Amino acid sequence: MRFRPHILRYLIKAQGYYDENGNFVSEEAASMSEPIPCRWIPNGSGSTLSLPDENGGVQVYSYQIVLDLQTHDFQYGDIICWVDVNGEILERKKVLKHHRYQLYEQIWV
Repeated sequence: MRFRPHILRYLIKAQGYYDENGNFVSEEAASMSEPIPCRWIPNGSGSTLSLPDENGGVQVYSYQIVLDLQTHDFQYGDIICWVDVNGEILERKKVLKHHRYQLYEQIWV
């Protein structure tokens, strides 16, 4: 049994820059991160997270993702993708919550 059978990739937002006239130019192109081994666990019971959303309520999450410690700090609203071994996107979800523990991380989408 593989401990991290799935692959996660996150969308790297393009950085903007200032041109020679001092005007900010945003780059529209974005790229995907390197593959990260993980485990996507579906929320079959309808569990909720208490999150600061526009209504101040709770949200039902679709998946809980467990992965090894990463250097990337996932933020609310980041886009992550579940990809297969061929690199084809199976799911594209928005990060609802991210928590870093001592030995692993969890993401709720």
